[in-house]
Amino acid sequence: MHDCQLLSETLYPEVFDTVADAIFTPTRTIEVDRPHKPACGTVWSLLDPAMLATIPPLATSAA
Repeated sequence: MHDCQLLSETLYPEVFDTVADAIFTPTRTIEVDRPHKPACGTVWSLLDPAMLATIPPLATSAA
């Protein structure tokens, strides 16, 4: 990530989102306070069927 890509607003992750523990830019390292970790596994009902057809690890996991 580059310094100019950093956001200052608060983001609200979905239950399945994973937030990084740290952000690394060319000039600094930013520790993330209380990073959100998903409370669930893959939410199969939200996946596009084409993803299952084109991403072998997803297809294997769904079986």
